[in-house]
Amino acid sequence: MGGAYAAFYRIETEIKTIYLSNIHLDTPRIAFKYLLSNDLNYDWVESIENNRTIEAALVSSWAKSKKNTIIAGDFNMAADENVYREYFSSFTNVLNESGVGFNYTKYTPIHGVRIDHILVSDNFKILDSKVLESVGGDHLPVMTTLAIAPKIF
Repeated sequence: MGGAYAAFYRIETEIKTIYLSNIHLDTPRIAFKYLLSNDLNYDWVESIENNRTIEAALVSSWAKSKKNTIIAGDFNMAADENVYREYFSSFTNVLNESGVGFNYTKYTPIHGVRIDHILVSDNFKILDSKVLESVGGDHLPVMTTLAIAPKIF
């Protein structure tokens, strides 16, 4: 694990404190490259998957310990992957709630996939979400407009 998989922020507003994690989790892409070339080291692949699980568990644990939480960035996993389901399915994926279409954020020569996500805790209201046009990287950016739900007494 490289150690640079997440940055954590506390944002003070007039209304509430918001907690944000900007993430870039480990990618399994290199394992696929070796698999296609018949040069696969299973110990190395297992190590990558263990790193991804540890990274996801740490980010999820941090986010669940806070209120008003946003997790955003390159998860390097689709929402139907086991690690995503185990650690992130309790959060609301903004594109699932208000996006239109497939919302692919990464294209390969053979397919598109959504591996970039914005997840929020339950007390956010999602006003709009979309995948934007390329700004020059190999992923498409995701944008959302959120409102903080008022405190219920």
